Order: sequence, then structure tokens, then C-alpha cells
Amino acid sequence: MVLLPIQRMQDRVEKAKQENDDAYFRELMVLGEMILKMAIAGMISSIVEGPERNQYRLKYLAVRESTPGGWESVLDEMRLGVAKNQYTSRIPRTEENEFSQLTRRTKEGDWQYDSTIYLVKCLELANYIGQPLTTSPRGYEWFKRFAELRNKAKSHRAPFTAITRAMCPLLQESISLFLGNFSIFGRPWGQVVRSMNGTYQVVRWTGPNKGFKDLEGTGRNEYVYHDGIYIEFANEGSEPVLCKVDLMQVGLNGMDVYLPNGQFKDNHYEMLSYAEDDTKLGSVDILS
Repeated sequence: MVLLPIQRMQDRVEKAKQENDDAYFRELMVLGEMILKMAIAGMISSIVEGPERNQYRLKYLAVRESTPGGWESVLDEMRLGVAKNQYTSRIPRTEENEFSQLTRRTKEGDWQYDSTIYLVKCLELANYIGQPLTTSPRGYEWFKRFAELRNKAKSHRAPFTAITRAMCPLLQESISLFLGNFSIFGRPWGQVVRSMNGTYQVVRWTGPNKGFKDLEGTGRNEYVYHDGIYIEFANEGSEPVLCKVDLMQVGLNGMDVYLPNGQFKDNHYEMLSYAEDDTKLGSVDILS
């Protein structure tokens, strides 16, 4: 099942598809930007804070960025910096964990390769010439290529309608492959709310009875979970790890989400609901 906030955005895409190709292309780009940010925000949540406060540092970098390219640079910092080892020490390093999926070499037929090559074809169709794809790209290339396409489509001339019509199926397939295979979107997500009597209620984003079974309806005393969005990471041989996604805030009835959108000033930044085109202010205080 697709995460509920993403499903709401997909509904917008389908509506735009019935209108015209230009609207369809614009909404696909918005959907891609949303899932790019959600993926990075989710991965950051799983990093052990530690004495160097690496998680806070990455969150602080992210809220200052408004473009997919800026967020992709935050991913690079996580992938290449000291946070990498803390990420893999908390989440078991299997072939299907996020870090492994993004850093191993891939070939034609692998979802990482195929989803990225569709973006490269979109860039070529629009004459947004960039670097050619390597023969064995790694999964993180998807973030780079989507950021390149999004930024060029916004800052350069818009593609002609005939070109947009050719790009849309490729872009749709790229997003679908990424969304359907990247592990972060297959994990249980939900809004956790602590009631007055100390027990927890969960609005699940990934279907009924998936995840949070050890938390819902209990008042676990060993750790207080503050209200917010959580991802449940499986941890073989012990209890699952629940990670709070501080870079996301709940919107409409627990079914919508706000993500940072730059405009950083006086320790505040813009939060954007992609599905509702609504904004509000976020504060760095919630990142601590």
C-alpha cells in the first residue's frame, strides 16, 4: 500500500492527467519532489544522534534548502559523511536496507538503474543536456537526476507540449519504480499520538495492522514517544526501532504531511503541503 500522503498526491496527478499533458507533467514533478524529500527525511530520522549531533546537523541543513538539488546535497552529506556508519549501525545492513540499495552498483533490469535511465531520457527529450549515465550507476543517482530535471524545468524554458507528452510516461514509470522498490516506503509509517491517560494511538499510513503493534494501546514507560510521524524499522532479534521524523509535520486528519521548503529566516522556515498547496511556519526548536 502506498503511504496515505503520497496517495493523496497521486490522486492529484491522475486528475491532472485527464486535463492536459502540461498539467500532468507539472503534477508528476511535484510528486517526485515530495517523495524525494520524504525519503531523505525518513533516512535522517534513523541516524543515531551521538555526541556530534549528526542527525540535528542534517536536519538543520535540510530546512535551509528549498530545491531538490539542495536536498540531494544533504543526502550526499549523509551518504559520505560520518553519519553513514551511525545509520548502518542502527539499521541492520542487509541487501535491502536503504543504504545498501543506494550505494551498490546496479545494471539494466535493476530498479535503481531503470528508474534513473527513465529520468536521463526525460532530460534528453527536453534537451536538458547533463552528464551521461555511467555503465553501473548507484541508486543515489536517481536523486541527482530528478533534482537536475526538476531544477532545469523550473529555471529554463518549459518543454513544448509534444515533448511533455513524450516525457510523462517515462517520468511516471521512473517515480513508480522508485516508490515501489525503495525500502523506506515499504516500512510502517504512522502518526503517533499520546492520549491523556498515557496510552498511544496510531494513524497508520501503510494499511491496517501493519507495524506499531507493540506500541498501540499501551503506555510504555521505558520511553516516551512524543506526538508526531514515526517509521518502524525492523531490528532482527530485538524489538523494532521507532524513529521520529522531525522534518515532517502532520496535516489534514493525519492523512497529509508538510515538508520543509526553505525560506529560512530567524530560526523559522516554510513547511509545504504538496497535496494541498498550503504552507505554514516550522521552527528549528522541533528539530532538537
